[in-house]
Amino acid sequence: MIEVQSLTKRFGGNMFGIRSGSGKLGSSKSDGSKSGNDKSVGSKPTSSKATGSKPTSSKSADDSLLNKSQQQRLRIGGKGGFLALQDVSLTVESGEVYGLVGYNGAGKTTLLKCIATIYRPDSGRVLIDGILSERTSPGTLFIVADEPYFMSQATPAQMQKYYRGYYPAWDSELFSTLLEIFGLSASARIEGFSKGMQRQCGIALGLASGASALLLDESFDGLDLSKRNLIKRLLAAYASERHASVVITSHNLTEIEDVATSLGMIDGHKLVFTGSVAQVHQLYPDKSLEEIFLDTGCHGEVDVAALFAR
Repeated sequence: MIEVQSLTKRFGGNMFGIRSGSGKLGSSKSDGSKSGNDKSVGSKPTSSKATGSKPTSSKSADDSLLNKSQQQRLRIGGKGGFLALQDVSLTVESGEVYGLVGYNGAGKTTLLKCIATIYRPDSGRVLIDGILSERTSPGTLFIVADEPYFMSQATPAQMQKYYRGYYPAWDSELFSTLLEIFGLSASARIEGFSKGMQRQCGIALGLASGASALLLDESFDGLDLSKRNLIKRLLAAYASERHASVVITSHNLTEIEDVATSLGMIDGHKLVFTGSVAQVHQLYPDKSLEEIFLDTGCHGEVDVAALFAR
């Protein structure tokens, strides 16, 4: 079980929380972005490299280029920083797949990294199976990042050897079977894989880890329809058979609705809804998840024709 309790996360130092000259999001020690227990989790081994976030300019942003959600985060955070998450609380039961949705910049990835102890929250806490996340035993949690990180020139077999040392419940037979199902060679260099193939490799590593908490950030991105359907079935079975708590973010609301048993919606920096998918449809009858998301979101209608009528 994953329990997030009253979690708040700010980024400081400058507008985007970047240490001057580093180009790495959350790398400043002064703002508490990086956890003091930044252990290796998911598809990124312990490394001094960035946590999968792209370098971001620290120059002042023109509000006209930001959506309403991002502008709100900057206002609340004040000069020199922004509030990424505010008083977020949610529970992901064992055996459950929890879908986390929200616009770009809403805080989905930040929340996953706080759960994984990559970021240290400013307040609040995260419990995994009743234990503070930073005190959990090795092999409890695995995160598959939006941009999976693999060691330079590594093969799937080499990545398995690395992670097998961290995860006591590692299943080598399952990993080999998943590689076969995905059509991935265990001896091929991962850097030569397509984006979708790299994502499948990261998911295979996560499923083979045996972790009781599995986090996946935009893991359907870049996958064809057959692979997406397969991975949805794999995640549901993993949660059920291993009694694991699975959290997945996605911009594809249909994918989330197909696989998730519960749902959390982040608008700006707050969790505006958390509950079962059935409860969502009870609150908003006769509407798809996509329609509900658009109705409750922060983006207004844009007259796209007027943009080109010059």
